[in-house]
Amino acid sequence: MIIAQQILIRATAWWRLFLESSCAGGLLALALAAPAHAAASPAPAPQDGAPASSGIPHETLAPVVGELPFSKLPYAEARDAAAAQDKLFLVDATATWCGPCKQMEAEAWPVAEVGAWVAAHAVAVQLDVDAEKDIARELEISAMPTIILFRGDTELFRHTGSMDAAALLTWLDDAAAGRAGKGPVLAEALALMQSNDYKARYAIAKELQQLHEDELALQHYLWLWPNTRGTSFSAVRSSFMLGDMKRLADGNEAAREAFAEVFEEIREKVAEDASPDRMDWLEFDRWCSHFEHGDALRAWYDDHHEPDGSLRCDWAADTLFEHFVGAGDWASAGRLGKLEARASKTIGEKAAMKEAMVRTGNAGIQAEMKSWYEQQVRDKLSGLCAAAFAVGGDDEGRAIATMLLAELDDAPTRLQLATVSFEAVGARPEQVTWLDEAAQLDGDAEAIDVLRARLQAAAAEAPALPLQPAAPPEPLR
Repeated sequence: MIIAQQILIRATAWWRLFLESSCAGGLLALALAAPAHAAASPAPAPQDGAPASSGIPHETLAPVVGELPFSKLPYAEARDAAAAQDKLFLVDATATWCGPCKQMEAEAWPVAEVGAWVAAHAVAVQLDVDAEKDIARELEISAMPTIILFRGDTELFRHTGSMDAAALLTWLDDAAAGRAGKGPVLAEALALMQSNDYKARYAIAKELQQLHEDELALQHYLWLWPNTRGTSFSAVRSSFMLGDMKRLADGNEAAREAFAEVFEEIREKVAEDASPDRMDWLEFDRWCSHFEHGDALRAWYDDHHEPDGSLRCDWAADTLFEHFVGAGDWASAGRLGKLEARASKTIGEKAAMKEAMVRTGNAGIQAEMKSWYEQQVRDKLSGLCAAAFAVGGDDEGRAIATMLLAELDDAPTRLQLATVSFEAVGARPEQVTWLDEAAQLDGDAEAIDVLRARLQAAAAEAPALPLQPAAPPEPLR
């Protein structure tokens, strides 16, 4: 069941963010959400060995020129090269799906003055946290982008969050000169305690976490949670910020206790209501997901479902579907009902969201959003199809598969339909057809062969399984 669960879980985060945004444009704001942190206050002259300031008025930076200043060397070799050249070692921890990271790649790192600073003073590398998980864990990367500056093996300073070119160059100057330490951050954190600027307070809370100033970070988060409800920050609040809060709780007992009290208040709001307020439910769902309270979600479902397993509340059904799939409980996912209607709704909402994000005009973002949209639809509808099969809804499952193939008529979609349905309910004749068609469309031959072998093994163990399709597939294209 693991493969199917992982495939379906991939869809969860972005799908929920869309549900929580008042419009698709709200999610576009999320992708560019991390604000630049204020520049450090003036301080004494550079420390011994620190590079001099760039001397460039940062408000007059040249336009983007397109070159990224990162070495092509692997992480360890780049670190050794920096030491051999007596330079600083600069790490940009990023991810392919990180919106603020992409923004910096487009608007900050390619600026000529930033490139000149890096060339003169450092060896820089980008670290993909998904591809280099061990290094990311060693560096304690908890959010992206995170920029870290080393001298030898000693970490000088780090910054989490997006910066424009001017802020980045200021930070590089200050960090290299020893001016980006705790003092300015603590001063700003205290000054912001009376502020209603939630973006600034979230940025400073993350910096406090990086500096292990947990108690002060906790105070900011306890203000942020209630005061950002219903704002344009809602999508960030219930995703990235909750993730940061969970990481704080993992390492701090006071935070763990304080957030447990917050969760109990959230749980009480939905406990007795079969059709809870949409925002109350989404908060409950997101806290259950981030803080691993899946048992609380299941308990709510057991208390409020109809005799046939369905729910009166559509938004609760949407998120519980993902929870049940993640837990491998395909039967409960199927009993939620309205699967074909949910598939149609998914295609419409994700298409609208993709269109809104593509309007950024950036060709690179457009290509990524097209790929993202296709995988989201593939993930969601293949899961709905499998859930229908799990409760004996063969006609509904086949109708959802037909709907998906009308939207994405390709080999990866057929392979995913076969894979997810096999993991959910075992071997079915439709899977043979989908694999044969995927092979005709030059799909992933290795993955097709692996699943075909599993189907054959299942047939050998249960000879009565009707694995042959009614007729061989027609040639495709």
